[in-house]
Amino acid sequence: MKHLIIIAFSCCFNTAKAQSVISLEQAATYTGDSLFPATVNYVKDINHKLDPFIGIWKGSNAGWLYEVRFTKKTAWDFGLPGDGIKWDALIGRVLVKDSLTNQVLFNDLDSSDSNTSMFGKNFGTPRVYNMYFGANSECNDWGDIFISLRTIDSTKMSISFIRGGDLFDPSNCPGGYGNYRTIFPRNMGLTKQ
Repeated sequence: MKHLIIIAFSCCFNTAKAQSVISLEQAATYTGDSLFPATVNYVKDINHKLDPFIGIWKGSNAGWLYEVRFTKKTAWDFGLPGDGIKWDALIGRVLVKDSLTNQVLFNDLDSSDSNTSMFGKNFGTPRVYNMYFGANSECNDWGDIFISLRTIDSTKMSISFIRGGDLFDPSNCPGGYGNYRTIFPRNMGLTKQ
């Protein structure tokens, strides 16, 4: 009788939704219209694949000096509380200076986590981590950033930037769209400090 009461109590009062954790690698298999199962509430870096990216990375390209600081957020809601699914993700903070004048061209090192210009999405392939970057929407200076390491313990990182393709009005770009140089070039390398 005691067991029946416990079972009945559990059935009546246990209305909590089952929750589950999946890995970043598992999450990467859900593409296009394929949605996560309704029970997923956390996409976790179970295998610590984000850890080698964490730190300060520096490089230069065409007269500009770059410093990118990657940190790992765990169980992050991307600044959207109540969205349901938490993620382990990288956040990038960026400082870009002119190498001749030392003029700061872009700086979000002091931005809050939810206001950084660069934040992670997931691994597109086992070695390439996909991120979003947004600097100046009036000049279409936003899009996808792909970061990869030569080896898992590498101090050399490759960055590829693909500019967004949505419609925008080039006449709104200060100095003219044709003269605008995006913060990140198409491809560049960084070295871990």
